Amino acid sequence: MQPDNLISLKDDMVAFIAGHGMRRLNAYVTEDVPTVIFEEENPDGWKDFVEHAKAAGSLSSP
Repeated sequence: MQPDNLISLKDDMVAFIAGHGMRRLNAYVTEDVPTVIFEEENPDGWKDFVEHAKAAGSLSSP
């Protein structure tokens, strides 16, 4: 994947999250932080992840 594609994807993610009335946190996650892997065959599956997190109350609104 080309860096330009990642920049475009990041811009899409930021707009999608803002469109849901949520904020994002600029942060770096180290390797020792436990993670949950969200596997989705759909390239836009990350949108489902954001919507599930919002529905579960995991993400705070501004």
